[in-house]
Amino acid sequence: MELAGDAFFLSYLSSLTNNQLSRLIDWQDERISADPTSLDDAVSKKRLIWAEQRRRK
Repeated sequence: MELAGDAFFLSYLSSLTNNQLSRLIDWQDERISADPTSLDDAVSKKRLIWAEQRRRK
């Protein structure tokens, strides 16, 4: 089930601008600060965002 969620998230990332991707990384950092129990999910999402940013370069 997690792979389906990742595929959906990757599809979503591909529709965002570079600026929106950067803001999404900032939001993931805020999630971690506000709720440390979300660390694993937030880090996983950040890795997918970074992969999308690298793909665009």
